[in-house]
Amino acid sequence: MHERLTLPISDLVARHLEIEPARVEGLYAPPGKGFAGDLALPCFQLAAARKAPPPKLASELAALIDGAHLDVRASAKGPFVNLTFDPASVAVRLLPPLADDPRAALRSPIGAGKTVCIDFSSPNIAKHLAFHHLRGTMIGHSLSRCYAATSHKVVRINFLGDWGTAFGRLIAGFRRERMTAADLDAAPSKVTFLNDLYVRISLAETSDPTVGDEARSWSKKLEDGDTEARDLWQLFRDATLFELQKLYDLLDIQFDSVRGEAYYADKVEVVVQEIEHRGLAKVDKGATIVDLAAFGLEKPALVRRSDGGTFYSMRDLAAADDRYREFAFDRSLYVVDVGQSLHFQEWFSIAKLLERPYSERLHHVGYGLVLMWNDETNGWSKSSTRAGKVMMLSDVLDEAIDRARGIVAEKSPELSEGERETIARAVGVGAAVFNSVKAT
Repeated sequence: MHERLTLPISDLVARHLEIEPARVEGLYAPPGKGFAGDLALPCFQLAAARKAPPPKLASELAALIDGAHLDVRASAKGPFVNLTFDPASVAVRLLPPLADDPRAALRSPIGAGKTVCIDFSSPNIAKHLAFHHLRGTMIGHSLSRCYAATSHKVVRINFLGDWGTAFGRLIAGFRRERMTAADLDAAPSKVTFLNDLYVRISLAETSDPTVGDEARSWSKKLEDGDTEARDLWQLFRDATLFELQKLYDLLDIQFDSVRGEAYYADKVEVVVQEIEHRGLAKVDKGATIVDLAAFGLEKPALVRRSDGGTFYSMRDLAAADDRYREFAFDRSLYVVDVGQSLHFQEWFSIAKLLERPYSERLHHVGYGLVLMWNDETNGWSKSSTRAGKVMMLSDVLDEAIDRARGIVAEKSPELSEGERETIARAVGVGAAVFNSVKAT
């Protein structure tokens, strides 16, 4: 809302400097620590255009604004013009529009004409959304709303984990247990069926190395377009998306782009070949790696496994190329827990080596891990689908709604059943969301 106060100042300064008011309007910032005033107008850019020392121009503009009787006091402090507005004038200008639309105070034109891509939630296919997914999903959703309020064009992206060795493991388990599509269709919850299968085959892999070999083999077949592997992959993917959508509807989460790693399967090889052709890669024990010592990383990044399969960082890079072509983003955010920090450091660095025009626009928004109490170790630990130690988000939300339902029924028996249910869902889901993100 500050433009209601600053536009007269911007117009005055713009006329004085013979520039467009928009060039002034985008410069306002909070005053520096220890400085008096409500807003500050930095004069660095304005002074550079005029080829004058910033402190000198600040003094000139402060005198100009102070003498214009705009209900604002202006004083120069080094290269800044500090502005102090008359409280009565602020009330007259801001209170009427705020009464009409209270949320107007949260909006700003600062992002007009800019595009931000926000990659969040991004669950793995063939698994339930676990409770630990809630934090990243809601942080990404909140960032999306904040950027939208500042007039950015926001592209909300759900980058599904629907490719790689995890699917090879699941296909290997499906075939080892001689299952069919009919077995999956008969399950009360298809995702629970697939999740339980994933847990079993993962546990078997710890004691039988041939299971891992089979999983890697099927992962490679999937990349190579094997018909059986692709058919099973599609079966698992469709079943998962149906159940995921129910939770997103409950959380009131929408996405503008829902694509998985599989979408970029045929684009990854192009990226890897570019890395090789530019002499950025070398082969070590059959695997293709990139040395990132220049970026302060001790270990090289893996881009191709010894069996020929590509590493998932290459799919992230291919996706970034695709998004930049489609959206020409000014900023691209990846809302993922801090446990994946190294992954983003690696492929962000590779993007710089490849001289991608967007490489400085990539940002990892990390957040703390969600831990669960482990009775076996008598301590806190990460959730683990592989070990079968995971709290399902649907279970948490159902219990939260159920508890809220009981409280509403006790406190407000006069409400209709429909009204009580609406309140219980809002309060229950809201409580679970707040509890998950309050520590971020």
